[in-house]
Amino acid sequence: MATFSVGQSIGAGFSLVARRPLDVLIWGLVIWVVGFLPLIWILSSVMSSMGPLIAASEAATTVGKDTAAGVQNSEQFMQAYMQAIGPLMVFQPLLLVGSLVLRGVLTSAVCRAILEPEDDRLAYLRLGMREVWMVLVVIVMAFIIGFAMFAALIPVAILLGIAAAVIGQSGMNGVGGAVFAIIAVVALIALFCAVIWLSLRLIMGVFMSFDQNQFRLFESWGFTRGHT
Repeated sequence: MATFSVGQSIGAGFSLVARRPLDVLIWGLVIWVVGFLPLIWILSSVMSSMGPLIAASEAATTVGKDTAAGVQNSEQFMQAYMQAIGPLMVFQPLLLVGSLVLRGVLTSAVCRAILEPEDDRLAYLRLGMREVWMVLVVIVMAFIIGFAMFAALIPVAILLGIAAAVIGQSGMNGVGGAVFAIIAVVALIALFCAVIWLSLRLIMGVFMSFDQNQFRLFESWGFTRGHT
């Protein structure tokens, strides 16, 4: 991975689909079976509990809470509420871990299909240390981008506050509102572009970690210099 070509990178995905259509179809099925079906099952369980929850809510609001009936209806509402969100509370951590593992397995499969096309067992799907490194890289990268966004929002909020104060004191009415809107849009676009730029500078760490079977997030910074 000493060089980088934008054109080859763009064409690699299309050529992979044309070369291994069955494997791509299997990856899509894995996403649906492992990623979406459990989520659909949990949401259906929650939706089936919405009827009793709505009925308990109406009963709790129609009777005064200072009466015995009101207290009982409030308790019934809380029970219906906990029953409705129970599956989400129980399975949400499992869904989070499962989505990370699924992302690592599928991303590794794509990398393996391009970098090691001869290793085509099980549609390139594996679960080993390469997938673990990729998941760790994705988690660390998400934290870095999240903290960077939070840090960047501070000066943006200060800028918007100053602009609002100045425009409010000048009393330009409609013109002032338009100026403030333009400043806000420009600031948010700049923030969005900065997040995209940071993501592009770090994203190659995911694939370098797969290629070298090690944690290689920060090496992406130098590797992508001049190619962003």
